Amino acid sequence: IFHRFILALNLFVMLRCGRVSPWASFIGASVGVFAGNTEVYAGWITITSSYTWLPLVMAGCILLLRNPARLIGALLLGGGAGMLALASASQAVAHAFYFCLIFLGSYIIWLSWYRRWRLLFQLVRSLLIAGVIAFGLGSVSAVPVC
Repeated sequence: IFHRFILALNLFVMLRCGRVSPWASFIGASVGVFAGNTEVYAGWITITSSYTWLPLVMAGCILLLRNPARLIGALLLGGGAGMLALASASQAVAHAFYFCLIFLGSYIIWLSWYRRWRLLFQLVRSLLIAGVIAFGLGSVSAVPVC
């Protein structure tokens, strides 16, 4: 129940970052939480806990795409990626990595093609901040327990 609530909040945040209206975001988050695929995976806590944070990663990418200079995109991306890595499911980490690689990689290519160097520098700076946050949150799962 807890992970479904967090998933609903993260889906709502992702949809709001995509500039969807509040009511449509609420309905979309509700549909996402009660979807058949979510029902099937609800019994596997490792998968459920990691995929709960994937919409927050996507929300951070959307905000970085809209305005690379704002810190909130880096905070959402880094926080979502760190919590996703902390859940220790490599499948969700790989999906988040490939999503970010394609989503932000195409934006980096576009910025380079049109020589928007200032925006490119701001994006790289925000990605470094997000990486530090994600590493700080996710490194806890790499500490060996005796």
